[in-house]
Amino acid sequence: SISSKQHMRNCFFSYSPPILDGGKPIFDYEIQYNIKAITKIIGKKTHYNIEKGTPASLSRWCLKDPMSPCGSGLCGNDGRYLQQKSKKKKKKRKNEFSIGGLMADTEYIDIKIRCRNEIGWSLFSDCVISTAKTLFPVAPTPPLLFQICEVTSDSIKFQWCPPFHNGGVDIEKYILYYTELSPKDNFTLGGKSSQRRREKKDDNGVVEDFDIQNIDAVRRSVTMYTPQTEVILTNLRGGSKIQQIELCAINKGGIKSDCTVCPSVKTLPPSWRQTLEKEMERALASREDYIDSDLMQGGGVVQREEKNVYINWLRAELGKLDPENMS
Repeated sequence: SISSKQHMRNCFFSYSPPILDGGKPIFDYEIQYNIKAITKIIGKKTHYNIEKGTPASLSRWCLKDPMSPCGSGLCGNDGRYLQQKSKKKKKKRKNEFSIGGLMADTEYIDIKIRCRNEIGWSLFSDCVISTAKTLFPVAPTPPLLFQICEVTSDSIKFQWCPPFHNGGVDIEKYILYYTELSPKDNFTLGGKSSQRRREKKDDNGVVEDFDIQNIDAVRRSVTMYTPQTEVILTNLRGGSKIQQIELCAINKGGIKSDCTVCPSVKTLPPSWRQTLEKEMERALASREDYIDSDLMQGGGVVQREEKNVYINWLRAELGKLDPENMS
Protein backbone atom coordinates (compact mmCIF):
# COMPACT_ATOMS: atom_id res chain seq x y z
CA SER A 1 0.00 0.00 0.00
CA ILE A 2 1.06 3.61 -0.54
CA SER A 3 -0.09 6.94 0.91
CA SER A 4 1.13 10.53 0.67
CA LYS A 5 1.20 14.01 2.17
CA GLN A 6 1.93 17.20 0.25
CA HIS A 7 4.34 20.11 0.49
CA MET A 8 4.99 23.11 -1.76
CA ARG A 9 7.59 21.37 -3.95
CA ASN A 10 7.65 17.87 -2.46
CA CYS A 11 5.36 14.89 -2.13
CA PHE A 12 6.08 12.59 0.80
CA PHE A 13 5.12 8.97 0.24
CA SER A 14 4.97 6.13 2.71
CA TYR A 15 4.48 2.49 1.81
CA SER A 16 4.40 -0.97 3.35
CA PRO A 17 6.42 -3.88 1.93
CA PRO A 18 4.52 -6.64 0.12
CA ILE A 19 3.22 -9.59 2.10
CA LEU A 20 5.25 -12.03 -0.01
CA ASP A 21 8.70 -11.36 -1.44
CA GLY A 22 8.62 -14.18 -4.02
CA GLY A 23 11.33 -16.15 -2.25
CA LYS A 24 14.07 -13.60 -2.93
CA PRO A 25 14.99 -10.40 -1.03
CA ILE A 26 13.46 -7.20 -2.37
CA PHE A 27 16.15 -4.61 -3.19
CA ASP A 28 14.35 -1.86 -5.09
CA TYR A 29 11.07 0.04 -5.29
CA GLU A 30 9.86 2.36 -8.04
CA ILE A 31 7.14 5.02 -7.85
CA GLN A 32 5.45 6.16 -11.04
CA TYR A 33 3.05 9.06 -11.48
CA ASN A 34 1.45 11.34 -14.09
CA ILE A 35 1.33 15.14 -14.13
CA LYS A 36 -1.99 16.87 -14.72
CA ALA A 37 -1.09 20.19 -16.32
CA ILE A 38 -3.59 22.92 -17.22
CA THR A 39 -3.23 23.91 -20.89
CA LYS A 40 -5.97 26.55 -21.19
CA ILE A 41 -9.15 27.79 -19.54
CA ILE A 42 -12.15 28.69 -21.73
CA GLY A 43 -15.06 30.08 -19.77
CA LYS A 44 -15.94 27.53 -17.11
CA LYS A 45 -14.11 24.72 -18.88
CA THR A 46 -10.54 23.83 -17.99
CA HIS A 47 -8.45 21.84 -20.46
CA TYR A 48 -5.76 19.54 -19.08
CA ASN A 49 -2.84 17.68 -20.53
CA ILE A 50 -1.64 14.47 -18.88
CA GLU A 51 2.14 14.08 -18.91
CA LYS A 52 4.10 11.10 -17.66
CA GLY A 53 6.38 11.93 -14.75
CA THR A 54 9.92 10.64 -14.33
CA PRO A 55 9.84 7.37 -12.32
CA ALA A 56 11.53 7.56 -8.91
CA SER A 57 13.75 4.60 -8.03
CA LEU A 58 14.12 4.29 -4.28
CA SER A 59 17.37 2.34 -4.54
CA ARG A 60 19.08 5.48 -5.93
CA TRP A 61 18.02 7.75 -3.08
CA CYS A 62 18.11 7.75 0.71
CA LEU A 63 14.87 7.07 2.50
CA LYS A 64 13.74 9.82 4.84
CA ASP A 65 12.50 7.28 7.40
CA PRO A 66 14.02 3.91 6.49
CA MET A 67 13.08 0.56 7.95
CA SER A 68 15.75 -1.06 10.09
CA PRO A 69 16.99 -4.64 9.68
CA CYS A 70 15.30 -7.37 11.66
CA GLY A 71 16.38 -7.79 15.26
CA SER A 72 16.77 -4.07 16.12
CA GLY A 73 13.34 -3.70 17.62
CA LEU A 74 11.85 -2.35 14.38
CA CYS A 75 10.29 -4.33 11.61
CA GLY A 76 12.29 -5.52 8.62
CA ASN A 77 11.36 -6.33 5.06
CA ASP A 78 8.97 -9.01 6.19
CA GLY A 79 6.52 -6.34 7.40
CA ARG A 80 6.62 -7.09 11.10
CA TYR A 81 5.22 -4.59 13.55
CA LEU A 82 7.08 -1.95 15.51
CA GLN A 83 7.19 -2.92 19.16
CA GLN A 84 6.78 0.21 21.26
CA LYS A 85 7.97 0.36 24.86
CA SER A 86 4.58 1.45 26.16
CA LYS A 87 1.59 -0.83 26.33
CA LYS A 88 -0.14 0.99 23.47
CA LYS A 89 -1.31 -0.83 20.36
CA LYS A 90 1.29 -2.09 17.97
CA LYS A 91 2.02 0.28 15.11
CA LYS A 92 2.93 -0.92 11.65
CA ARG A 93 6.22 0.43 10.37
CA LYS A 94 6.30 2.14 6.94
CA ASN A 95 9.09 3.48 4.79
CA GLU A 96 8.84 7.16 3.84
CA PHE A 97 10.15 8.66 0.62
CA SER A 98 10.12 12.22 -0.72
CA ILE A 99 10.05 13.29 -4.37
CA GLY A 100 11.42 16.84 -4.55
CA GLY A 101 11.85 19.46 -7.25
CA LEU A 102 8.16 19.40 -8.19
CA MET A 103 6.17 22.41 -9.34
CA ALA A 104 3.93 24.14 -6.82
CA ASP A 105 0.13 24.10 -7.19
CA THR A 106 0.27 21.10 -9.54
CA GLU A 107 -1.71 17.85 -9.49
CA TYR A 108 0.07 14.49 -9.61
CA ILE A 109 -2.22 11.58 -10.42
CA ASP A 110 -2.18 7.81 -11.04
CA ILE A 111 0.48 7.29 -8.36
CA LYS A 112 1.54 3.67 -7.98
CA ILE A 113 4.47 1.62 -6.74
CA ARG A 114 6.15 -1.68 -7.59
CA CYS A 115 9.06 -3.65 -6.13
CA ARG A 116 11.88 -5.75 -7.50
CA ASN A 117 13.87 -8.83 -6.50
CA GLU A 118 16.42 -10.91 -8.37
CA ILE A 119 13.68 -12.49 -10.48
CA GLY A 120 12.25 -9.20 -11.74
CA TRP A 121 9.65 -6.49 -11.15
CA SER A 122 6.30 -7.07 -9.51
CA LEU A 123 3.03 -5.73 -10.85
CA PHE A 124 2.17 -2.17 -9.93
CA SER A 125 0.05 -1.56 -6.88
CA ASP A 126 -3.44 -0.14 -7.27
CA CYS A 127 -3.56 3.65 -7.63
CA VAL A 128 -4.82 4.09 -4.11
CA ILE A 129 -3.93 7.78 -4.29
CA SER A 130 -6.10 9.37 -6.93
CA THR A 131 -4.49 12.82 -6.65
CA ALA A 132 -1.57 14.40 -4.80
CA LYS A 133 -1.48 18.18 -5.24
CA THR A 134 1.48 20.30 -4.18
CA LEU A 135 0.77 23.43 -2.18
CA PHE A 136 0.62 26.98 -3.53
CA PRO A 137 3.92 28.74 -4.35
CA VAL A 138 5.61 31.06 -1.87
CA ALA A 139 8.06 33.94 -2.19
CA PRO A 140 11.44 33.01 -3.69
CA THR A 141 14.65 33.70 -1.83
CA PRO A 142 16.63 36.83 -2.82
CA PRO A 143 18.96 36.70 -5.84
CA LEU A 144 22.53 35.63 -5.04
CA LEU A 145 25.94 37.26 -5.59
CA PHE A 146 24.56 40.65 -6.64
CA GLN A 147 27.58 42.77 -7.62
CA ILE A 148 28.91 45.65 -9.73
CA CYS A 149 31.14 44.47 -12.59
CA GLU A 150 32.05 47.57 -14.60
CA VAL A 151 31.72 51.34 -14.17
CA THR A 152 32.21 53.99 -16.88
CA SER A 153 31.32 57.68 -17.11
CA ASP A 154 27.83 56.90 -18.44
CA SER A 155 27.08 53.26 -17.55
CA ILE A 156 27.19 50.66 -14.75
CA LYS A 157 27.03 46.91 -15.25
CA PHE A 158 25.46 44.60 -12.63
CA GLN A 159 25.48 40.80 -12.43
CA TRP A 160 23.82 38.26 -10.13
CA CYS A 161 22.86 34.58 -9.81
CA PRO A 162 19.33 33.12 -9.60
CA PRO A 163 17.77 32.59 -6.14
CA PHE A 164 18.60 29.43 -4.24
CA HIS A 165 14.87 28.64 -3.98
CA ASN A 166 12.34 29.77 -6.60
CA GLY A 167 9.29 29.41 -4.34
CA GLY A 168 7.85 26.42 -6.15
CA VAL A 169 7.55 27.87 -9.66
CA ASP A 170 10.08 29.23 -12.14
CA ILE A 171 11.48 32.74 -11.78
CA GLU A 172 9.81 35.04 -14.32
CA LYS A 173 11.69 38.32 -13.95
CA TYR A 174 13.99 40.51 -11.86
CA ILE A 175 13.51 44.16 -10.91
CA LEU A 176 16.43 46.48 -10.19
CA TYR A 177 15.69 49.61 -8.14
CA TYR A 178 18.14 52.48 -7.76
CA THR A 179 18.29 56.19 -6.94
CA GLU A 180 20.37 58.49 -9.14
CA LEU A 181 21.83 61.63 -7.58
CA SER A 182 23.08 64.20 -10.10
CA PRO A 183 23.63 67.99 -10.17
CA LYS A 184 20.75 70.09 -11.42
CA ASP A 185 21.04 71.68 -14.85
CA ASN A 186 19.91 75.19 -13.87
CA PHE A 187 22.34 78.01 -13.09
CA THR A 188 21.46 81.43 -11.60
CA LEU A 189 23.10 84.86 -11.72
CA GLY A 190 22.69 87.94 -9.59
CA GLY A 191 22.84 87.75 -5.82
CA LYS A 192 23.87 84.82 -3.68
CA SER A 193 21.01 82.50 -2.82
CA SER A 194 21.22 80.76 0.53
CA GLN A 195 22.39 77.18 0.12
CA ARG A 196 21.39 74.45 2.54
CA ARG A 197 24.07 71.82 2.99
CA ARG A 198 23.84 68.51 4.76
CA GLU A 199 26.24 65.84 5.92
CA LYS A 200 25.23 62.28 5.21
CA LYS A 201 26.90 58.87 5.45
CA ASP A 202 26.79 56.71 2.38
CA ASP A 203 26.55 52.89 2.31
CA ASN A 204 30.28 52.61 3.01
CA GLY A 205 30.16 54.89 6.06
CA VAL A 206 31.87 57.82 4.29
CA VAL A 207 30.57 61.25 5.36
CA GLU A 208 29.59 63.39 2.37
CA ASP A 209 28.81 67.11 2.27
CA PHE A 210 26.46 68.07 -0.52
CA ASP A 211 24.21 70.95 -1.57
CA ILE A 212 20.66 69.62 -1.31
CA GLN A 213 19.28 72.50 -3.41
CA ASN A 214 21.38 71.61 -6.47
CA ILE A 215 20.96 67.84 -6.39
CA ASP A 216 18.33 65.87 -8.30
CA ALA A 217 17.39 62.54 -6.68
CA VAL A 218 15.39 60.30 -9.02
CA ARG A 219 14.18 56.80 -8.10
CA ARG A 220 14.18 54.44 -11.08
CA SER A 221 13.60 50.76 -11.82
CA VAL A 222 14.57 48.34 -14.60
CA THR A 223 12.87 44.99 -15.32
CA MET A 224 14.79 41.99 -16.72
CA TYR A 225 13.15 38.73 -17.78
CA THR A 226 14.75 35.32 -17.24
CA PRO A 227 17.16 33.85 -18.06
CA GLN A 228 18.87 37.27 -18.03
CA THR A 229 21.12 37.67 -14.97
CA GLU A 230 22.89 40.91 -15.82
CA VAL A 231 21.97 44.45 -16.81
CA ILE A 232 23.80 47.59 -17.93
CA LEU A 233 22.43 50.97 -16.84
CA THR A 234 23.15 53.42 -19.64
CA ASN A 235 22.74 57.15 -20.31
CA LEU A 236 23.93 58.02 -16.81
CA ARG A 237 25.55 61.35 -16.08
CA GLY A 238 29.27 61.43 -15.46
CA GLY A 239 30.16 61.89 -11.79
CA SER A 240 26.64 61.06 -10.63
CA LYS A 241 26.06 58.81 -7.63
CA ILE A 242 23.88 55.70 -7.75
CA GLN A 243 22.62 54.62 -4.35
CA GLN A 244 19.90 52.52 -2.67
CA ILE A 245 20.57 49.77 -5.22
CA GLU A 246 18.21 46.82 -4.69
CA LEU A 247 17.39 43.70 -6.71
CA CYS A 248 14.43 41.35 -6.25
CA ALA A 249 13.11 38.27 -8.04
CA ILE A 250 9.48 37.56 -8.98
CA ASN A 251 8.34 34.04 -9.82
CA LYS A 252 5.53 32.98 -12.16
CA GLY A 253 3.16 32.96 -9.21
CA GLY A 254 3.57 36.75 -9.10
CA ILE A 255 5.25 36.58 -5.68
CA LYS A 256 8.14 38.92 -4.98
CA SER A 257 11.27 38.03 -3.03
CA ASP A 258 13.05 40.18 -0.48
CA CYS A 259 15.57 42.54 -2.02
CA THR A 260 19.30 42.02 -2.01
CA VAL A 261 21.32 45.24 -1.86
CA CYS A 262 24.50 46.53 -3.44
CA PRO A 263 26.77 49.36 -2.16
CA SER A 264 26.50 52.85 -3.64
CA VAL A 265 28.68 53.67 -6.64
CA LYS A 266 29.71 56.77 -8.59
CA THR A 267 30.09 56.96 -12.33
CA LEU A 268 33.44 58.15 -13.61
CA PRO A 269 33.84 61.89 -14.36
CA PRO A 270 32.22 62.87 -17.69
CA SER A 271 34.37 63.14 -20.81
CA TRP A 272 34.62 66.43 -22.69
CA ARG A 273 32.33 65.05 -25.40
CA GLN A 274 29.67 64.04 -22.85
CA THR A 275 29.84 67.47 -21.24
CA LEU A 276 29.39 69.24 -24.59
CA GLU A 277 26.50 66.97 -25.63
CA LYS A 278 24.72 67.53 -22.31
CA GLU A 279 25.14 71.29 -22.62
CA MET A 280 23.89 71.20 -26.21
CA GLU A 281 20.79 69.31 -25.08
CA ARG A 282 20.15 71.86 -22.31
CA ALA A 283 20.72 74.86 -24.58
CA LEU A 284 18.41 73.61 -27.34
CA ALA A 285 15.65 72.89 -24.80
CA SER A 286 15.90 76.35 -23.23
CA ARG A 287 13.20 78.91 -24.07
CA GLU A 288 15.33 81.86 -22.93
CA ASP A 289 17.46 84.08 -25.15
CA TYR A 290 20.46 83.67 -22.83
CA ILE A 291 22.17 80.67 -21.27
CA ASP A 292 23.92 80.74 -17.89
CA SER A 293 26.97 78.50 -17.95
CA ASP A 294 30.57 78.28 -16.75
CA LEU A 295 31.58 76.01 -19.61
CA MET A 296 32.53 78.61 -22.23
CA GLN A 297 34.71 80.78 -19.99
CA GLY A 298 36.01 77.95 -17.80
CA GLY A 299 37.53 78.35 -14.36
CA GLY A 300 34.20 77.80 -12.62
CA VAL A 301 32.98 81.32 -13.49
CA VAL A 302 29.30 81.33 -14.44
CA GLN A 303 28.53 83.82 -17.21
CA ARG A 304 25.43 84.70 -19.20
CA GLU A 305 25.89 83.85 -22.86
CA GLU A 306 23.68 84.65 -25.83
CA LYS A 307 21.85 81.45 -26.75
CA ASN A 308 22.70 81.34 -30.47
CA VAL A 309 26.35 82.23 -29.84
CA TYR A 310 26.60 79.56 -27.17
CA ILE A 311 25.01 76.87 -29.38
CA ASN A 312 27.36 77.70 -32.27
CA TRP A 313 30.34 77.46 -29.91
CA LEU A 314 29.17 74.05 -28.68
CA ARG A 315 28.79 72.81 -32.28
CA ALA A 316 32.28 74.02 -33.11
CA GLU A 317 33.75 72.20 -30.10
CA LEU A 318 31.91 68.99 -31.00
CA GLY A 319 33.10 69.33 -34.57
CA LYS A 320 36.71 69.40 -33.39
CA LEU A 321 36.15 66.02 -31.74
CA ASP A 322 34.39 64.51 -34.79
CA PRO A 323 35.11 66.55 -37.93
CA GLU A 324 33.47 64.02 -40.32
CA ASN A 325 30.03 64.40 -38.70
CA MET A 326 30.24 68.15 -38.19
CA SER A 327 27.06 69.90 -39.29
